[in-house]
Amino acid sequence: MSSMNKKQPITTLMLPAKVDSVTATTVEETLLAALRPGARLIVDGSQVAYMSAAGVRTFACVLHQAANVQARIVFCRF
Repeated sequence: MSSMNKKQPITTLMLPAKVDSVTATTVEETLLAALRPGARLIVDGSQVAYMSAAGVRTFACVLHQAANVQARIVFCRF
């Protein structure tokens, strides 16, 4: 019997132009909804023109939760 390591598909999520106190909750909910055990996410920040401390806090929370479920997140194009 052989064991195969099946990987989850990679999900790409685009961020809005502003990640601030107005949008941070929605961004966090969207990112957390994509986190499953073993999930693989690419967070594309190419449209982000402004990020407040609320946006940074959102990323910290999401990264912490990703570690808890052994998911992998890559932030790119900021």
